Amino acid sequence: MTYRELDVVKTKDGREGTILLIYGDPVEAYEIEYAGGKGDTHTIPVDDVEELVRRMPCGT
Repeated sequence: MTYRELDVVKTKDGREGTILLIYGDPVEAYEIEYAGGKGDTHTIPVDDVEELVRRMPCGT
């Protein structure tokens, strides 16, 4: 599946987060902010994303 910036996704460890940045072409990693976090972001590999939870209509 192709994910976009501002999509809310579930990672393999069960957490949900929002994709803030997409790295690479083809995509190699995402910068994600986990739900309930305090603004901390984490870079995760593409393989760590398990599923789309919610697609934001304004995502690119």
